[in-house]
Amino acid sequence: MKKQFWKISRTIVCLTVVGVFFVAGLFSVSGSGPTGPKVKNVILLIGDGMGPAHVELTRLCLGGPELTMEEMDETGPSYMTTYCLDRETETIHEITDSAAAGSAIATGYKTYYHAVSVDFDGNPLETVLERAEDVGKATGLVTDVYIQDATPSVFVVHAESRGDDMGFSVAMVESDAEVLMGAGRGFFLPKGKGSKGGQRTDGRNLIEEWEYSGGTYVDSANELENAEINLADGDKLLGLFGGLYNMEYDLDRQNDKTIEVPTLVEMTEKALEILSQDPDGFFLMVEGGSLDWVSHDRDVAGVVTETATFDDAVQVALDFAAEDGETLVVVTADHECGGLQMTSDSVRDEPPTFVPISEDLNVDFIMDITATTAYMWGEIIAGEDIENTVKEYTGYDLSPAEVNLISDADNAGQLIISDILSAEADVVWGYEGTDEGDHSFAAVPIYAYGPNAERFDDVTDNTEFSQELFIAVSGYWQ
Repeated sequence: MKKQFWKISRTIVCLTVVGVFFVAGLFSVSGSGPTGPKVKNVILLIGDGMGPAHVELTRLCLGGPELTMEEMDETGPSYMTTYCLDRETETIHEITDSAAAGSAIATGYKTYYHAVSVDFDGNPLETVLERAEDVGKATGLVTDVYIQDATPSVFVVHAESRGDDMGFSVAMVESDAEVLMGAGRGFFLPKGKGSKGGQRTDGRNLIEEWEYSGGTYVDSANELENAEINLADGDKLLGLFGGLYNMEYDLDRQNDKTIEVPTLVEMTEKALEILSQDPDGFFLMVEGGSLDWVSHDRDVAGVVTETATFDDAVQVALDFAAEDGETLVVVTADHECGGLQMTSDSVRDEPPTFVPISEDLNVDFIMDITATTAYMWGEIIAGEDIENTVKEYTGYDLSPAEVNLISDADNAGQLIISDILSAEADVVWGYEGTDEGDHSFAAVPIYAYGPNAERFDDVTDNTEFSQELFIAVSGYWQ
């Protein structure tokens, strides 16, 4: 049975609906707030931490005129703010985390730092995925980090703080979502011999519970490819891949041919194959979560490859929508990460939060890097030589002073490597007043394609963005 939640409105200014109109069955109204045409299918793609500079940097490095996400929006991107609010005052703006920002996207309400789809008093707020289920649509969540992380969780979990990976796993399997894919398998399994890294102390095996309820479970790219899911028979898919917290970065896959983890593209393709079986339509959220992680690491080559991988998933969604004709595709970010600035003067439609600083971007150097700094650091702490490791994967010759700086930095050595490589690439992290590699106040882009796409042109905040998602899914906001 689907859960129903009452929303508590606080600082949102509601629009008064003067009249109720029904036009060819396209409009429906429940409560108050904006209404509009309902769309059969909605695909939301979130590049976690992806600001306008991430997009521009990737476009320049790939050498193309535009990324897929840019090409698909005929009117050009709009930009939205992402700030959260202080819990005590409910008015003071704060730089957000993924939980608060994701909650705003999922529910249409501002909330406080670390909140997961609850209001300032901890009351649950209805999410767009829950609305989609209520109107009969199939739903799914796909991510390349652990499924219990903030962004996927905000669509099915309600909690006063993020981080309860055990509890969030229970909420996932008990939700009405038909497709769940990501990392985080250990949080579904009990501790003990033969549990494949189980972390649970309550003895529950959530994977067995999922299968007992009629679902299918897969844990490799091959199993995912061969999985046959029939929604009409009550089947559903749980795919858990990679490590406890994330899958391998795309840039690092070439260094290990034994990896059996599906790509974000492959997971998106399978999710669409399954969810499109529902005659009433579907809602799918796809997150490029690794993009935020490499941004925190200040890893310039990692940012380019993860943004490109995310854009490949956008292409899959766009291809589906172009053929289907009844699908809205919306691409955005929950927040910007890193205060990324890159050295180009060719940024189009730049928001006021982004200022390019020179013309010396070293594209060739970035594109010749063959591993993330996380991968390099893993080899170094395993005993490999610092100088040789960096040279092998980047072609860069560390100076004796740089080698000493890295070796003396202990656990911060990876960030030192990132900073050295970013300096060589002529890329700068961090705005004045923020720490490099952290989230920022920067506005994030919105790209939209398909029915209702034009409604996102005037969106300026993530709560307005969410209201348009609700309208697309059900025809009404409240």
